[in-house]
Amino acid sequence: MKFLFCFHVAVYLLPLAFLAPASLAWCSLGDNSIAIQSDQLQMHGTVRVVTTGRYSMHEIRTPSGGTIREYVSPGGTVFAVGWDGPGVPDLKQILGSYFDTMKQTAARRRGHGPLVIDTPEFYFVQSGHMRSFHGTARLPQQLPQGVSAADIK
Repeated sequence: MKFLFCFHVAVYLLPLAFLAPASLAWCSLGDNSIAIQSDQLQMHGTVRVVTTGRYSMHEIRTPSGGTIREYVSPGGTVFAVGWDGPGVPDLKQILGSYFDTMKQTAARRRGHGPLVIDTPEFYFVQSGHMRSFHGTARLPQQLPQGVSAADIK
């Protein structure tokens, strides 16, 4: 009887185990935009989408007053992100594989002021103070044609 109960529980819960990692996925810099809805759920925010001929911008507003903007190319790749608000968003979440680059540069940094990383592959800047943080990150080589750094806010 006990075995039968455990077997039935396993049969019903096992498929959920495969869904759990997918529900925790989020959209990161350089990734496909499919996971933006997961970002909204993870951040408990509301989304507004603005589409231009060159890109779409998905703006997520969080309950704490923060705003995260994810810029998506017509091909569906997140080529830039921007944020502002009372706190720093989960940079590991929004930077994805570029988080380690940012973290290593920050560890070597001396002094105060904005953290800036400016390479051909990755641009990152973050500044601010308590209750007022701002930042952007972009992949310069993946900017759609006709999109400039000034378009990323």
